Amino acid sequence: GILRRGDNKRESQIRLQIFDDKQLSPDSLLYDSDQMGEATAKVDTSQLALQIPLTFHQHTWHLRFAQTTGHVEYGQVYGILVVGAIASLLLFGFVLSLLNTQFRAQQLAGQLTVGLRESKETLGLILNSTAEGIYGIDKSGCCTFCNQACLDLLGYVSQEELLGKNMHDLIHHSLPDGSPFPVHNCCIFKAFRQEEGTHVDDEVLWRKDRSSFPAEYWSYPQNNDGECIGAVVTFFDITARKIAEEGNERKSAVITSLLDSIPDLIFFKDLQGIYLGCNSPCAEFFGRSKDEIVGKTDYDLFGQELADFFREQDNLMIKGSGPRHNEEWITYPDGRKILVDTLKAPYHDLEGKLIGLLGIARDVTREKEAQQIVNDNAAKIQTMNLSLEKRVEDIVTELRQKDQQLMQAQKLEAIGQLAAGIAHEINTPMQYVQNNVTFFAQAFDTLKNLLDEVGKTERSLLTAETTALLETIDLDFLLQEIPESIKETHDGINRVVEIVSAMKEFSHPGSNDKVSADLNRALSSTITVCRNEWKYAAEMITDFDPDLPLVPCFPNQLNQVVLNLIINAAQAIEDHNIAEAPGTLGRITIATHQDGDWVEISVRDNGGGIPEEIQHRIFDPFFTTKKVGKGTGQGLAIAHDIVVNLHGGQIDLRTQPGHGTTFFIRLPITPLRQG
Repeated sequence: GILRRGDNKRESQIRLQIFDDKQLSPDSLLYDSDQMGEATAKVDTSQLALQIPLTFHQHTWHLRFAQTTGHVEYGQVYGILVVGAIASLLLFGFVLSLLNTQFRAQQLAGQLTVGLRESKETLGLILNSTAEGIYGIDKSGCCTFCNQACLDLLGYVSQEELLGKNMHDLIHHSLPDGSPFPVHNCCIFKAFRQEEGTHVDDEVLWRKDRSSFPAEYWSYPQNNDGECIGAVVTFFDITARKIAEEGNERKSAVITSLLDSIPDLIFFKDLQGIYLGCNSPCAEFFGRSKDEIVGKTDYDLFGQELADFFREQDNLMIKGSGPRHNEEWITYPDGRKILVDTLKAPYHDLEGKLIGLLGIARDVTREKEAQQIVNDNAAKIQTMNLSLEKRVEDIVTELRQKDQQLMQAQKLEAIGQLAAGIAHEINTPMQYVQNNVTFFAQAFDTLKNLLDEVGKTERSLLTAETTALLETIDLDFLLQEIPESIKETHDGINRVVEIVSAMKEFSHPGSNDKVSADLNRALSSTITVCRNEWKYAAEMITDFDPDLPLVPCFPNQLNQVVLNLIINAAQAIEDHNIAEAPGTLGRITIATHQDGDWVEISVRDNGGGIPEEIQHRIFDPFFTTKKVGKGTGQGLAIAHDIVVNLHGGQIDLRTQPGHGTTFFIRLPITPLRQG
């Protein structure tokens, strides 16, 4: 309200102010008409002012009327009173509305206060009813609330001990070993720093008494109107679980150690054929680590055909719900084939439900090969001596590499003794025959001269009987053929004597110590003895070093080595020529020479060579590429043992498929040569 009264000279104004106190002040002022009117002059308290109190609902407001400019006439006072009455009525209505609004606001505030109190109590009951510890933190890491389980787990009595405190400094300050835990690595604080939830189960929390316990916790950001204001953390003590896990780990370690100590291959699969685990021998057999096998199927580890076979066997076991036994051939990338004997059995859970299968496998390749050799040798031995059948069966069941070599050596020694005896028995009568043939040759030369003279004599000078005899025989033919026959007989006798001599030398009993031997002579004897093995397949070429020194060795053992190599060479040439050049002879070349402190013997053939994929197994016991019944696979294994282990030498080979093979034997020359 502004009241104006004026003339041409001046104008006066009335200012209305409402305030909530006896004294007018900026803090108590509720309404000022000057803020709504045109004039803004400062109030002059010396001029006329009227102040009226107005009480309503036990509260008093004050209305103040004052002149701001000019002079007030007495008539203005009545105007002021009228205006004041009207303003009072208006103010009364405004205040009444304000008080009603305030009353409703107070009622609503009371209701909200009761609801909030009840919600807070309900939330408190919920938080305190959980077994997990729960607390909140603001963005500085200080505790804003916590439940009773949090206090109990951390060893605190009241919330006041945690509220407002930095929780990292209180309960997460150190690692399990007691070393400081940097706050910038704290995953709890990560929730509000990076605004993402975290879950940790391998850390410890610290109690009030400075003891720690393993805990699992979750920390999630707390948002208000889209702004992160802190985090809520839930945790619980996992000591019992850790103890149980450690117990299970110890049990698992014992079971793992037990399985790894078993040489058989042990594996587990689920119903889909996925490997769940295996022992160390199984992992070594596959050439992979356990982690590389777990989660894989047979299709990841083997070829399609073999994996299909394994899967078929698994399904048969699963459908039959019982153990299943079978033999499986596994082919390695290098071409080796391994025969595996496998037993597969159903694998059930605690409720007895079938969840997979358990497999136990064993490499039985050597056993099968040994069994095959046993079967072949048993048949031969049975034909030689039926009375030894029981003994042979006992021996072959315990057959091992050294036993087989010893048996082979004993057989050769017995044959050598027999050959030496036969050679001795043949040699004596052959001396008689050789001497008599020599006598016949000399005597026929004398008779030949007489017969020549008789043939030149006139028939008339001969008796009738002599003439008749000359006419019945072909004297010229006899004179020509008898010397040739005597010569051929003499050559044959010399050949027999040579063979007998070679047999005696080859089969001569060896000593327990090395002796200095002429290797060239020993090789010649061996070539002669086994002539029947190579003469139909190859021609023999020798290239012996005439200056070769004597070599300390066991001659009989070396003869056996060379004999095996010659027989192998002849058989290789024969097999190759049947396919490539039937009806032709191959070539075997045996040479000797000195190489420093070593003497080298080479046996070369031009047969089919040895495939690259089996060259590394050529000296393995029982390994052979020959047909069943033609070889036992022991010859080269024995040769390797004699050269390397018995003589301290070396044996090696150089081969080219389709062109032949050369074996090299190197023997050391010891100071015995110089002595």
